Amino acid sequence: MASYDADFEQLIGGYRKNRRLLTINNISFQATRAEFETAARDKCHNPDTLTFFWPPTEAKYSNPRHKGCVHLGLETRDDATEILSEFKD
Repeated sequence: MASYDADFEQLIGGYRKNRRLLTINNISFQATRAEFETAARDKCHNPDTLTFFWPPTEAKYSNPRHKGCVHLGLETRDDATEILSEFKD
């Protein structure tokens, strides 16, 4: 189970509370954060609405790339709905 990080939860809390936070899981560990963000922005109709929040890792389990998931913060709920349909495939 992932450890709780109060600072990270505070960072994403406003997005979560207003239902503007999406979680993407099962990201290939071979992809870097930059590669994933570029691919996601290329797939999105309005890439400026995406804010990437990468969960922190404990030092002993640190992967220099990522933990296999990312949270996307979006400006509006409508953006979140559109992103869901764009990322389905």
